[in-house]
Amino acid sequence: MNNEKNSGGAIKYIAVILAILIVVFLSQQPFARPVAQKVFNFTGSKMEPFASNGKEWFAATIYPRVTQEAKKRGEPLKQEVVTQKDNAVKIIWENVKNYFAGKFSKVFGTKVE
Repeated sequence: MNNEKNSGGAIKYIAVILAILIVVFLSQQPFARPVAQKVFNFTGSKMEPFASNGKEWFAATIYPRVTQEAKKRGEPLKQEVVTQKDNAVKIIWENVKNYFAGKFSKVFGTKVE
């Protein structure tokens, strides 16, 4: 019974995805431009209050927390970036040095350390 419930849910999600894909495809067709413009204008006017409320909520609750956390973790993160950069430069320099030492050894027949 549980398997049937999951199957029905999957079919519902596939149908929703297909509907969205069809709408996206049709919205790109030239004949659909006037209809799409009307729908866009209608939904834009209806969604504007929700968007402004969402923007205000984000600015009041989420943004201050994220800013505070970024300030708190900023300095250790900068130090880690510098450390990783220095490690990468050291590794690259060792590889370049070993490469040229090997070429020098081949050309002159000596062993370079």
